[in-house]
Amino acid sequence: MKMNKIESKFHKTMAKLVSKSVGQKRSIAIFSLKRSGQHAVIDWILDNSSKSYLFLNDVRMNCDPFFNMNGVTPFKSNRALLYFPNSMVKKMLPRHLLAYNFEDPDIEQVFCVNKNIGHSGRHDNVLVLRDIFNCFASRRRGLLHFKESSRVSFLIKDLWKKHAREFLGITSYLGENCIKISYNDFVFDEKYRTSCAKYLNINNIELSKKQTREGGGSSFCNDENLNFSDLMVRFRDLYGVDYIKNIFKNDRELFDLNFKIFGKTLANYKNEILRYFK
Repeated sequence: MKMNKIESKFHKTMAKLVSKSVGQKRSIAIFSLKRSGQHAVIDWILDNSSKSYLFLNDVRMNCDPFFNMNGVTPFKSNRALLYFPNSMVKKMLPRHLLAYNFEDPDIEQVFCVNKNIGHSGRHDNVLVLRDIFNCFASRRRGLLHFKESSRVSFLIKDLWKKHAREFLGITSYLGENCIKISYNDFVFDEKYRTSCAKYLNINNIELSKKQTREGGGSSFCNDENLNFSDLMVRFRDLYGVDYIKNIFKNDRELFDLNFKIFGKTLANYKNEILRYFK
């Protein structure tokens, strides 16, 4: 009986410790659909952090991010002390920056985004969006469940439209000060990255052509001959995939949202996209 009381007291003490976080100078929550280039953006943010950081990958919405990670590589850090497998230890160790991302989130259901992470001197919500045609092509290439399910495709299309409305300021679920990053522009335009860096109050080192393994992404590789323009024609992989064509067909709002945001980067391919998908 005495042992049970000791165990009970121990578990209560541990629960109190786990519920607390030491906090950080900065926290950044990233929202995106899978295969939207978000890991290239995240790596860029972390590469510009000269101080200690901890990144938590693919955390569940409205939960303690330290204990609800779905990612293939659930976390990474540039400090050995933060690279503990134990979530409680990671939560309690000091760090300058805490970054964590939500993949395929329904942003209408967002609340308590920065709860359970401790105090942050500054918190930013970041929305990363890629044009829907190349995003779908990349998902189909890399996510087997997406390749096999038209039902999932319909759900993702609806999520993309919610994110696009948020991007354009039609909604503000992520707050009026949400930093919105177009992956298409981010990849091609150095001035655009400089502008993003200014909003984030970070440096802007050269964007590296490297593999982003955390989410299984393939947009960047070690091949220095990589042509970034190839990223704009991934949509051609969808030719002949009738169920995806049918998902896009006659959805006027989808086309309007997509070309309002990505009209510049897709200018050379707009007619081709409309001819096939619309």
